[in-house]
Amino acid sequence: ALNAADLALLLRRRDPVHAAASPTKAAEALACGVPLLVSEGIGDLSGLVRREGLGAVLGGPPDDTAALEAALGSFFESPPARDRVAQIARERLARDRYLPVYRRVYARLGLLPSAGEEA
Repeated sequence: ALNAADLALLLRRRDPVHAAASPTKAAEALACGVPLLVSEGIGDLSGLVRREGLGAVLGGPPDDTAALEAALGSFFESPPARDRVAQIARERLARDRYLPVYRRVYARLGLLPSAGEEA
């Protein structure tokens, strides 16, 4: 069903909890090539959406009708290509991209089992 969507919405009020969030649903939508409409200040998503052109960022609170209309209008004037959205998601958000980094860190900390030991 996600592939049928034109745009995924991730709208939240400004809150310190949201500033530290990294919602899985955003990565899932992007991985399916579905662009995002996100509120400002949800983790680093608004910056990612702007930098990479992955959708639109809401310039006001979620209940600001004028800001919502402006963001949607901007998005539908020039929506990003779905294949590009999915490609950026694979490059920036996929677990496999970060797995080697985590393995190196865990190895340096002595937290990986030695060869022959059970994981």
